[in-house]
Amino acid sequence: MSKQKSVADSAGKKLPPQGLIIFGGESFSGKTVLMTGLCAALQDEGHTVKAIKPVCIGSRLAVEAELSFISRICLSKIDYPVSLLGGPGRLSEAEWAQTIGAARNSPRVTLLELPGSCATPLSFVEDKRQFWRDGADLSVELGWPCLLVVRYGLKTVEQFLLNAESLILRGADLIGLVAVETTADSHQGLYPDNLGLALSERVQVPFLGCIPYSQSISVLDQSQGNLKKLVANSLDLLPVMKRLELPLLV
Repeated sequence: MSKQKSVADSAGKKLPPQGLIIFGGESFSGKTVLMTGLCAALQDEGHTVKAIKPVCIGSRLAVEAELSFISRICLSKIDYPVSLLGGPGRLSEAEWAQTIGAARNSPRVTLLELPGSCATPLSFVEDKRQFWRDGADLSVELGWPCLLVVRYGLKTVEQFLLNAESLILRGADLIGLVAVETTADSHQGLYPDNLGLALSERVQVPFLGCIPYSQSISVLDQSQGNLKKLVANSLDLLPVMKRLELPLLV
């Protein structure tokens, strides 16, 4: 049974999700590429969308470069608190609450990226039921759906199956799977159409497509290149828009 919370107004009517969480199968799987491209594509449709990354793991220099890229491409100010962790599991109780607050204090739709994989511990807790909280716990507490992005390559199917089944088991509302090519020779004999067919019977979640490799895309770059176009042309965004109850405005 799903643990996913729903949000209702004062009249008891169920409200659409306020945001969407971007999970990765591992570090450097393409989460930032997907989030920034998706945010820009939805903004082009006329929607008010913001992208945030309130929890980061890594050096301050690398984190600042990534946040600057997200802010620039998504036209989103860094007007929220950012917890810079020295490693997994270092998020304090206050920072956990701060992250929840940053997510909820937002416009109609917020895209939220988390570091590491969907199973990376964010906060260690002293509780008889669990030893730590991760991204799936955050997704359930917020009541937000999520996307899973995996780096395209030899372990793509394995990464999708392991991470998707883990998220679903934990009660997260997984609404789509996305692959990202990070090198020019990512295919290794497995192509997106075949990948979608391979996943359709094993995971009851739609495969939205694969963002192809492009030399112009880099989270450290000063321009988005053709990122927005690649995401809009490569992915089926209708399941995302339907789940977030976003109308086609243009």
